[in-house]
Amino acid sequence: MNSETNVPDDYFYVLGRNGTVRKFDLGRGFLSLRNAFLVSNGSYVLTGFERPQPDGSPMSGYVMILNGTKVVWSRTFQINDPSCLCYIIPGWGKIDGNGCATFGLYDGYATYCNGKLTFHKEDNNP
Repeated sequence: MNSETNVPDDYFYVLGRNGTVRKFDLGRGFLSLRNAFLVSNGSYVLTGFERPQPDGSPMSGYVMILNGTKVVWSRTFQINDPSCLCYIIPGWGKIDGNGCATFGLYDGYATYCNGKLTFHKEDNNP
């Protein structure tokens, strides 16, 4: 049995009072998603995860911000240094009352606020 049959498609569901409001298809990988996080301030939701390659090394990371069921922003991150076996998405994020989000990346962290994404290359994440 190959590993593709072992890992089903990944989905993210937004639930309301009467059940599923929206379903996001996150695609299929050879291994399960890892370093997933989900945080909310009551209005906005920040979620992210990392998708590994079949050998377990990093392949890509994905981050999405929602306001209700509306996607405000989303982006896929690829690793720039293929020799780095570090996590693309280390598995943390935070979001403030205005929907401004900060989340970890393999070489620092990023902040998304009011339509602008800013990268901060640092060794220490806030």
